[in-house]
Amino acid sequence: MSRVNFLLPVHNGAQFLPETLQSVLSQDYTDFDVIIIDDGSIDETEEIINRFDDSRLHYHKRTNCGLVGTLNHGLDILDCEFVARIDADDVCFPNRLTSQLDFIQFTQAIAISSGVININEAGRIINMSGGNTNFHSSNSKSIPAREPYLPHPFMMARLDILRDIGGYRHAHLAEDSDLCWRLQDTGRTALQSNILGHYRQHSSNVSRAIQRKCDFLSTVMSLIV
Repeated sequence: MSRVNFLLPVHNGAQFLPETLQSVLSQDYTDFDVIIIDDGSIDETEEIINRFDDSRLHYHKRTNCGLVGTLNHGLDILDCEFVARIDADDVCFPNRLTSQLDFIQFTQAIAISSGVININEAGRIINMSGGNTNFHSSNSKSIPAREPYLPHPFMMARLDILRDIGGYRHAHLAEDSDLCWRLQDTGRTALQSNILGHYRQHSSNVSRAIQRKCDFLSTVMSLIV
């Protein structure tokens, strides 16, 4: 059993996947495996993965079932102490695991995340996202809501806790926000200011983030009215 498993879901992610995999395999901490769950890709995803001759890569292909089912399948088959999330279009800095393992041990948190540099589809820097000032004062009833949000592609969490709270689920919130609220209700979570990678913003994930905020605000309004 390796100490850390990267959990990497992918669906038709061939465009950015080579850069993501190279960044993951270039970590300066070496006791990890990469569990890739392919959610029914019909592009060159599998071919790209097969080009990487590295025993730490473990590829699992499933019939398309959506992100929640794909992530939960990953949680079922992981064999590790810590789960490090990564998406198929983001880039880890080489010190990501070293830094996060030190931080999660120091804080004794059940889940953490980090700051990121936001980039566009071409890899150009847009801006930097550091520690969220709302993180330690989350409030579901404030307008707008203050979320205990851990940037999800750079989250590290204890596998046993993720399993204990039921993993990901379809909910009125996006699956990552819903998970963050349940993690906060379970134990300590923490957000480090270190910048540990590039988060790629493009049409798919930007629209999803907007929808997540809109869904959450609608839910809060319904509780107040």
